[in-house]
Amino acid sequence: MKSIICSLVIVLFYSCQPTNIDSDIVEFEKELGEKNVATINLLLEDFEQNYLKVHYKNQSLDSAYYNFLVYIKKGNSLKEYPNHKKMYTVFSNSDLFSEIYLKPDSVWIARDKHSDIANLTKDDKVVMKLNCDKEYPKLIKRYKSFNQSGKVEYDFETENNCSGFNDYEKFSDEEIIMKALKQLQPNNLGKYTKALYNLQDRGTVFKKFQKIKESAGFIDHSNIAFGLVYYKADMSDYFIRRIILLEMIY
Repeated sequence: MKSIICSLVIVLFYSCQPTNIDSDIVEFEKELGEKNVATINLLLEDFEQNYLKVHYKNQSLDSAYYNFLVYIKKGNSLKEYPNHKKMYTVFSNSDLFSEIYLKPDSVWIARDKHSDIANLTKDDKVVMKLNCDKEYPKLIKRYKSFNQSGKVEYDFETENNCSGFNDYEKFSDEEIIMKALKQLQPNNLGKYTKALYNLQDRGTVFKKFQKIKESAGFIDHSNIAFGLVYYKADMSDYFIRRIILLEMIY
């Protein structure tokens, strides 16, 4: 009798396993790592339960995703939902955040073309000379990242518009720098970027999305929504839902 029961349990277990394993999903999750995948799943669950099912009642989840994109592609902004701020805090404190975005680790203001911007690192002093005649003062932001070998790399970005402030003289250096320190840029060496790049053979939607993302970095939400609707993206697709989540919500 025990052997019969064991046999039934084994049969039931294997009959419940997916017969068609999507190799793209396997590779995507392998690239990101278990912890980052868990963070994405947590954020996705919250978005679906506390936003889509609230704003698009009595609709299937696929229809809710589609109607959300139609709403955003018209230029509308995401309607706030109670849990979003809490979940953004979870996201910003996670390892996933640094795989998707880079924050400036240092910011300086150069006031004339003869300025040398000293960037202090842990090991030595790196100096970047501003040998150009463009408008000053100029805001310099340094982004720190790690390449595939784990070696530290620095990327410098310069701005003439003082990080959104139209007039340098109306604000203190501290105010300007504090605002600039909160500005993000895509982490082109991160696991998320690599995982997305590997999806190009999945179809036109992914190929077009990757091409635009490589050229633009940050993509306007209405443009993402327009592209997904125009190319008839499958709203039930594992990756489409995660692209909507990470590119438009977080």
